[in-house]
Amino acid sequence: MYNSIKRINCRLVIVSVIVGSLSIISCDKRKNSKPNGLSLNPRYLEIKDINSLAKCKGPKGNYTTKVISKKDGSILFTQIYSYQNAAPFIAEINADAKGIVLDENSMVVDTLSELAIEMIRGHDFHRMQTNPEVFYGRIKFKERLTANMELYAAVDRLQNPVKIYYNTNIKQIERVAFRNMMDSTEVIEIVFKKWIDSDFGKLAKEIEIIQGKKDTFHFHFETVKIN
Repeated sequence: MYNSIKRINCRLVIVSVIVGSLSIISCDKRKNSKPNGLSLNPRYLEIKDINSLAKCKGPKGNYTTKVISKKDGSILFTQIYSYQNAAPFIAEINADAKGIVLDENSMVVDTLSELAIEMIRGHDFHRMQTNPEVFYGRIKFKERLTANMELYAAVDRLQNPVKIYYNTNIKQIERVAFRNMMDSTEVIEIVFKKWIDSDFGKLAKEIEIIQGKKDTFHFHFETVKIN
């Protein structure tokens, strides 16, 4: 999917995370856990704004991704590509999930389709790490895979299955796997590789996205500012 999509309302490097804001149902009742069973740092829910800048590398070359994420669901998203002669891609999504494309002078040049909006929201990795309920519904404990790894099941907004791998040792979501929304025969995996400390708890420093077990995208976050 990442290689085949050249234009969905706009130019952008797609990290096609299927997301949704569905209601959460939990059947795991363990002590000190969230209602969905995932025991994450409770301070994560205090985070309002997240401003991140990542250096990225994909099969076609290098680029940067900047995401300004608000707790109300609004996002300002920018990608700049070093491997092609193209203007930056800038998109804005409001709290009502309506999206527009902007030029470098902040003038509206296009509107975003629902599909493009969900793809852009899928770049909000730190919100996904700290508040997965915003993205996935019906999160529930499935099984313990190893001494330090638990598997949780969920669904995306299209009701496709999602797997969430939770590391009990570091109390972090370590991996998320789901179907490629453009090719259901492929699996997309988001792997949280490294972490940095903050006043609200650990935040992702490096992420790897693997598409169909062949194409890999690396995100190295140079800055992550939260309040």
